[in-house]
Amino acid sequence: MHLHAFGGVLLVDRDGNVVFSNRRWRELWEIDEDVPPKGLGDLASELEESHVVRLGSGRVLHVFSAPLRSEDGGGFGRGWYVHDVTHQSRLAELGKLSASVAHEISNPLVYVLNNLEHVRSVLSQRGETGDLVEALDDAIFGAKRVHEIVRDVKFLARNETKPHARVDVRDVIASSCKMAQPLVPPRVRLVTDLHEVPSVRGDAARLGQVVLNLLVNATQAMMEPRAEGHEIRISTRVDSAHQVIIEIADNGEGISDEVKERIFDPFFTTKPGSGTGLGLSISKGIVMAHGGEIAVESKIGEGTRFRIVLPGVDGPAFQVPVESGEVLTVQRRRVLIVDDEPKILSTIQRALMMHETVAVSCGEEAIERIAKGERFDAILCDFMLPRMTGIEVHTAIDRIAPDQAKRIIFVTGGAVTDEARAFLAAVATPCVEKPFRPVSLSTLIASFCKERAA
Repeated sequence: MHLHAFGGVLLVDRDGNVVFSNRRWRELWEIDEDVPPKGLGDLASELEESHVVRLGSGRVLHVFSAPLRSEDGGGFGRGWYVHDVTHQSRLAELGKLSASVAHEISNPLVYVLNNLEHVRSVLSQRGETGDLVEALDDAIFGAKRVHEIVRDVKFLARNETKPHARVDVRDVIASSCKMAQPLVPPRVRLVTDLHEVPSVRGDAARLGQVVLNLLVNATQAMMEPRAEGHEIRISTRVDSAHQVIIEIADNGEGISDEVKERIFDPFFTTKPGSGTGLGLSISKGIVMAHGGEIAVESKIGEGTRFRIVLPGVDGPAFQVPVESGEVLTVQRRRVLIVDDEPKILSTIQRALMMHETVAVSCGEEAIERIAKGERFDAILCDFMLPRMTGIEVHTAIDRIAPDQAKRIIFVTGGAVTDEARAFLAAVATPCVEKPFRPVSLSTLIASFCKERAA
């Protein structure tokens, strides 16, 4: 074990006497130099083997303890190691706050965006043009912008990537380059140098999101003309530790040292008004969720290089087959909608106007209707109802009519606990995130009902 990896180090013998402590131990605990070693030993005796401590100054420390053994295997004492996790703690708190805020924004955004698009559609059918239509277009653009921010905040808050499949990163890069190509100006050369590398275990779509984000950032760093031309180079290689290295380098404007220090911080952006400041933070979260690391090197006027390091796995990569789009025959269905917000109910009813819809504002009424014998082809139920959770509604309906429990589709604003995610995975129930689009909701109902009828 490398002692410096934990920052502060304190070693005590079996009698509790301090035999070693480094300067970092005192710095992290904010202990004056004149405090004698005995005082350090008293502090250690009050600590648990592994826990997190928040100091009055706001600093958050992670403390870890392990027994010390002599060369003959006998007990010598105990070692205490501590490192500063203030930054990680604040990011975790920010994630929880972000999830809560995103949930609250999602509900009104559903009916703002959907109703704007409904009015715009009606005006278009009437042949309306002019300032009113332009004003609606601007409002829809702004609502979609909020939608994008909420989506990014939700992903930042939960960071749900769970690596499970073997992925060929060269396929991921090829797909990302294809998507990025329309955004690359003609004067910029996109060069690939993809050497054979091991597979990685992960989520191809999420890794593609990282690569695409870095490609887009690189194109935006090439605004000023350059005599030798602009180039983005993507390369892959494997290092001696069997790690897969992906590098995305450009010869653009470069990044200052001050910006490099904050480049992965949430909401930090050098492009106010054109980005959420979450792209690189999300990318870092995805890479870390895959057990990897991401770093940046840059010099002003010379360019920037992002390096992604991922653990490789043996064996060939495999891809999950993606079925081609299926044309669904729309049939009139009976749909129960459960939500405590009246505007959400009316918005969903409008989106599903081709179906027979029944709207209720609480889980108790939904349960009562089913208990009395009513049956539905699909049940859209808000996961965060005020008096009953979605889990409780599902459990009650499953007890009364198991066939109806299988017809539930949950709707959520995104603030879902680990317990709730485990429940959703266990019952294999679809979950729609707010804000949703009318077309996607209608398509989901058609596909869902067809699958359940099979």
